[in-house]
Amino acid sequence: MSHPFPAQVPADLGPELELTLDEMVGRRLLPHLPRPVLVNVIRSPGYVPVKYLQQLECRALDVLADAYGFDTLHHERRVDLRRTNCGTVFKSELVGGRTPRLRRRR
Repeated sequence: MSHPFPAQVPADLGPELELTLDEMVGRRLLPHLPRPVLVNVIRSPGYVPVKYLQQLECRALDVLADAYGFDTLHHERRVDLRRTNCGTVFKSELVGGRTPRLRRRR
């Protein structure tokens, strides 16, 4: 799938998301794929303009929840589900031990 944002970012992302996420991914693609064991969702404020982060993340989670019927987000401690408030409508469960720390090279 190509980059979802054209060079000119629209003032309202709703129509773009309706076509790419709801129609193409949710209705045309996901129903024809086998049910996955794991879906890894990555939030990237560097990839998505910050003003669209909440709208895009909420819509993506809704499409995935509709397709796969999940109600729990499993996440590491370093993931803040309140950042966009999308994750707060789902149950949440922490996974893994302590948050890994990056070490400086010597």
